[in-house]
Amino acid sequence: MSSPTAAPPRPSEGRAIVLYSVASLVASALMFLASVVAGRGLGPDDYGVVAAMLGMAVLLTLPALALQAMVAREVAAVAPRGAAGSLAAVGSVLRRRTRSAALVGGAATAAMLAASPLAADLFHLPGGVPFAVTATAVLPLLLATTTRGVLLGLGRYRSVGVALAAEGVGRVLVVGLALLAGKDVGLACAAVPIAAGFSALVGAASLRDVARAAGTAHTALGRASDGPILGFYLAFACMTNADVLVARIVLDNRAAGLYAAGAFFGKIALLVPLATGSALIAEVAQRVAQGRGAEDLLLRAVGIAFGLTLPVAVLCALIPRVLLHLSLGSEYDAAANLLAPCVLGQMLFGLAFVVFHYAFGRGQGLSPLFMALIAIGVVVLLSSLPRSALGLAWTLAGCGVAVAVALSLWTRMAVDRY
Repeated sequence: MSSPTAAPPRPSEGRAIVLYSVASLVASALMFLASVVAGRGLGPDDYGVVAAMLGMAVLLTLPALALQAMVAREVAAVAPRGAAGSLAAVGSVLRRRTRSAALVGGAATAAMLAASPLAADLFHLPGGVPFAVTATAVLPLLLATTTRGVLLGLGRYRSVGVALAAEGVGRVLVVGLALLAGKDVGLACAAVPIAAGFSALVGAASLRDVARAAGTAHTALGRASDGPILGFYLAFACMTNADVLVARIVLDNRAAGLYAAGAFFGKIALLVPLATGSALIAEVAQRVAQGRGAEDLLLRAVGIAFGLTLPVAVLCALIPRVLLHLSLGSEYDAAANLLAPCVLGQMLFGLAFVVFHYAFGRGQGLSPLFMALIAIGVVVLLSSLPRSALGLAWTLAGCGVAVAVALSLWTRMAVDRY
């Protein structure tokens, strides 16, 4: 009789956070290269359409990342360092979560495809194709984040990096093909689903040993513990991407395209907090499973996130036109005054993201209703207050200040109760 298979040892917590942050930054750099190529090749008017659909894709990606966080935390709980039989339990988690992702992804894709004509009118799109193509990203995104969640929970950060890089490379290649095909906006929007599918295949290939392992997972993390995580990610997706979609509704095509340029740099400021927060949850869950404290991990994650993000904010405040010239081109000069407020708002949203993942890793979370109310408040403010691209950017910054303060205090109170 063969002995139970043990999960491979994990790297140290600090090294794990750094490894995943670097891998995410490389992948994100490739994805932003795809946006730069699209912006320079399409011009402000058509880029506004692609940027809005990329914003929609991020609205889909962040709930998918909620699944990644849930899976990573669950795997970290069932696979203590080197425990015999843990790989079989992880295989059970992988199969169950993959089935759920396929069912939810298929249903969501069908619903979004049916809504394509209405979305085209709402966002002033040139037909229903851009939205319909973006809608097909739901299923591959869910499958890709499921595999990456298992890899994160097991501490296989090199494999996670390869899967993330595959998605970034896929986006660059598809956008390049769209430009070669006569600046095809629909094909440019297809970069997200195609690249996500590629990443899902690469991640699955790294989990062949897990998929073959037979076993059953027993954890103290019930399905109810998924609710606060999913609620936070849905709210976070709305808070960080509603501005680009609102711009398509309340501004003319050129102004919306210019705002998309400012939002592009805002998303760059969000990259490191997203990476460090995503890595933090599995490492904190490991500490909790071992009965150890994890406060030092929060301090380390915040230091990494904002130590690397602050230079971006400073450069956007001091030399915005130079950055626009180097990235998107001189056509976007009028967006120079949008960079600083967009970056400030997204940096502050990133602070909430990191702190929340620390709480999630400890098995604590906020009420989904509370998160929904915050997200609705942000969307209402963005939709009603500004009448210009600059007004929209500064409204976003003000929302970032309010959300960072409110959510950090709430999370601190939740942690103090335990």
